[in-house]
This record gives sequence, structure tokens and C-alpha cells, in this order.
Amino acid sequence: MRQRPFGDIAGTTFHVVNRAIEGQLLFRDFGAYLAYTRLMARALDRVPIDMFAFCLMPNHVHFLLRPTGERDLVAFMQWLTSRHAMGVRRWSGTIGRGAVYQSRYWASPVQKELYFCRVARYIERNPVRASLVDRTHEWLWSSASPVGAVQGIKRAEWPVPRPSHWRSFVEGVESQSDLDYIRLQTLNRLPIGEAKEVDAISAIAEPIRDAATDRK
Repeated sequence: MRQRPFGDIAGTTFHVVNRAIEGQLLFRDFGAYLAYTRLMARALDRVPIDMFAFCLMPNHVHFLLRPTGERDLVAFMQWLTSRHAMGVRRWSGTIGRGAVYQSRYWASPVQKELYFCRVARYIERNPVRASLVDRTHEWLWSSASPVGAVQGIKRAEWPVPRPSHWRSFVEGVESQSDLDYIRLQTLNRLPIGEAKEVDAISAIAEPIRDAATDRK
């Protein structure tokens, strides 16, 4: 059986997902989202970790992170999750009523440069796929919006060049096979980027070609 990494390898980029227990929400209103972004900023100040992308959804969160030291991702997620769970119970008046999060977070290493861009797009397009907004930048609680930076969330420089037409790429609809692949690998804590390199190249190149055609 293949090892399922939890994100304690320094210098490796991980797609991280954490969910609420079934049937419950992590964020019920504007204030709940805002409080979490402030906790994220504090966590980033406490633990040396690179934050490349993120998205907060009503019942789960996505991160694209790179720990700089052994166990840094574990420390980051433990601090953020525990502080947030305590806050949720305190704010809702439900102290002592069990867990807030479903289980330990999922963390899948992103192995290939091209998959870094695809996973970043996957993360930022979550609210569009859920029909919460029409465009990624309209969702306040992700790296596609400036709100995080205003609240002190420090974004690290990408380890790969950002596509020159990133906005066209991130607003483009992913294929179902791409979505299924990223979801399956993440759910099973398996590496993202072991195959489908040709599809990845096409996925990034297509919106860039389209944008170039539009300018002609």
C-alpha cells in the first residue's frame, strides 16, 4: 500500500482540505469568514509556511501551502483548526458539544509545475462551481480577492511563473476529468501530478491562445 502523506515534508507544496462535520457549517455569515481570515493571518505569523492560494467555503477550506521546515504544516493546521474550533463553539454557545471538523485534514503533494497552476485554479474556482458567484474575484474569501491581503494574509511568491493570461485561465471551466482527478488524489492523500501532463499543457495553453486571438 502506498504511503499517504499528511504534509510534513519541508519544501513540498500541498493541496490541503479541511471539512466541517457532516451537516454543519464552518462559516454562517460575514463575521465568521472575517474572523477566520484573521486567524489565518495569525497562524502565518506563528508558523514559517508559504501560502500560495486559499478558498473558504461554507463547510470546508482549501489551501495551497508549502512548509519551510519539517512538521510546519502540521503545526500550522493544528493551531489554526484548534483555535477556530474553539471560537466556533464559543460564538455559537455550543461549548462541549463535540468536534467541529470532520477529521484530520487531507494533504496531497503537488508534484509537477503544471499541476501547481491547475490546483490553484481548482481552489479559486470553488465558489464558482458551487454557484455562489459568477466570477472568482467576486468571492471575498479566497486568494482571488484582495480581502485576504487587507486582513494580513501574506501570500508567498509562486514557485513557478504565473501564466501571463492567468485571469483567462482561472475563469475557464475545467474538464470533468481534471476535477475528478484532483478530487480523487486529494481525498486519498496521493500526489497530484503523476500523469496527464499532456492534458495539463493543453489546459493552460488553450485560454492563452484564445486571449491572443481575441486581441487580433
